[in-house]
Amino acid sequence: MRRSIVVSCAGAIGVLGILSAQDFARGSLMWYINRAKANHQTVVHLPIPKELYAEVGDLSSAAGRASVVLVNFVDEVTTYDTYEIHTWTKFRIRERLGRYQRIREDDLSSDVPERLLPILPNEFITVQPLGTVQLGGVTLIRMDSRLTPLPASEPRLMFVQFSAGGSMAGLTFGHEGVFSITFDGYLRPRLDTSHNELKQQIDSCCGGRLDKLRGLLR
Repeated sequence: MRRSIVVSCAGAIGVLGILSAQDFARGSLMWYINRAKANHQTVVHLPIPKELYAEVGDLSSAAGRASVVLVNFVDEVTTYDTYEIHTWTKFRIRERLGRYQRIREDDLSSDVPERLLPILPNEFITVQPLGTVQLGGVTLIRMDSRLTPLPASEPRLMFVQFSAGGSMAGLTFGHEGVFSITFDGYLRPRLDTSHNELKQQIDSCCGGRLDKLRGLLR
C-alpha cells in the first residue's frame, strides 16, 4: 500500500499506521528504521536503485529520441510504501522545442497523489525513486549525491518521453537531461557536469545558452 505525504523544506513526515509482517522484511523501510534505532541513529541514507536510461550519443540524436520541453515547476509530493520512496513532480509546459514524442507504454497516472490532481493538458508529472521521509523518529534519505538542487523559481529544460496519454513523462537520459535556466539564459545542470555528457555537448555547440540551443533544435 502506498502512503502519501506532503513535502516541506524540512523533509516529509509520514504516519506508520497498521504494519504487516512484510513491512519488517529485510530491505524494507521499517527494517532500516529498526536497524537505525538499534544503533542509536536518527538519519539513514538508503542505497540508490539502479536505473537504465538511454545513452545520449550526439546532441542531434538525443533531441530526436526525446521531447525537449521548457517547463515551470508546479508542485511536488513524496510517497512511500513498504520498500520504496518516490517523489512526484508536476510541471507546466511553457514551450516545446523540437519534436513531441509519446512513446512510453507505462502510465502511472492512476497512482498520482491527489494533491497533484487534476493534470491539465499542458501539464505532466514525473516520478523518481528518490526523496526524504521521516518515519518513527528516523529520517530516511534516498538521494544521489551527484545531483544539484535546482531553484523552484527557475524554468527547467527537460529531455523526456511522454506516456500515451501525455500526463506522465519519464526522463529519457535520467537527470542528465534536466536543467534549470538561470536569469541570464544559461543552463544549470541537475547532474554534476563531470558526469553529464549532454551538458558538455550543449556547452560545446551552444555555449551553454538556451537561446542558441533553441535555434539549433528548430
